[in-house]
Amino acid sequence: RAADEAATRAAKRAAVDADIAALVGMEGVKKWFEEMKGKVLYVESSGNPELLSNCCMNMRLTGNPGCGKTTLARLIFKFLRAYDV
Repeated sequence: RAADEAATRAAKRAAVDADIAALVGMEGVKKWFEEMKGKVLYVESSGNPELLSNCCMNMRLTGNPGCGKTTLARLIFKFLRAYDV
């Protein structure tokens, strides 16, 4: 059972990582995802869990219509769920 959960979690994470890699442009966003991923993996490998609890994730997505705000918001949601944040 634990192996199945780990495999499912790995598949979800791989899918989200592929979606992030597929983003065109948005280098600042990709950097944010990489930083957050690093923090999560550090905490999972017996790091300090306060690193995530003290991390402010308030954000405002702004831009013209059609620039990808909703797509990005959905991707952030998928990322946070896949990485159990």
